[in-house]
Amino acid sequence: MSSDNVVDATRDTLSSYIMTTTRDRDLALVMTAMEVACKNIARAVRKAGIAGLFGLAGTRNKSGDVVKKLDLLSNLFVINALKKSGVCAVLVSEEEPEPLLMEGNEQGRFCVAFDPLDGSSNVDCNVSTGTIFSIFEKKTFQPPSAKDILRPGKEIVAAGYCMYGSATELVVTFRRGVERFCLDPSLGEFIHIGSSLRIPKN
Repeated sequence: MSSDNVVDATRDTLSSYIMTTTRDRDLALVMTAMEVACKNIARAVRKAGIAGLFGLAGTRNKSGDVVKKLDLLSNLFVINALKKSGVCAVLVSEEEPEPLLMEGNEQGRFCVAFDPLDGSSNVDCNVSTGTIFSIFEKKTFQPPSAKDILRPGKEIVAAGYCMYGSATELVVTFRRGVERFCLDPSLGEFIHIGSSLRIPKN
């Protein structure tokens, strides 16, 4: 049934999909935080020209890339959302020189690495950009450190990419297959629109 069918009461949002498939409340919280950040970034990208967000910020990130105004804003959106989730221990951003270590009530069991706005050099040309992220689960009971996230990819709990273009789409994996969600502007929710995505053999 079409995801735009208003009489379909069974379609899953991102949050309901996570809860019914993983039963992991904390994972639902960290993904909800990423969802909120992605919605904010999508809005900023759409309004970049009107809001004066085109152009350079006058700095470089730790990779040596020239930082744009939208890079900095997107970075703040992701960091603030993840901090407030209360389920993160370590945050690693392309725009930050060092890992951010959570303390006190902000500390949780997940470590998140992300590029808040991949392809930001395309923004001024009105070409698609996106947010890349991967989530690991902290394995020790020690205070958070960079070692908690320096782990092999096979230990990733969830990973995804949110693309901002003619539509805002989130493609994510929770270790089992690849799921596709699309932001429905009328609901303000990411709606599940596809399962088990695969790269064609040809």
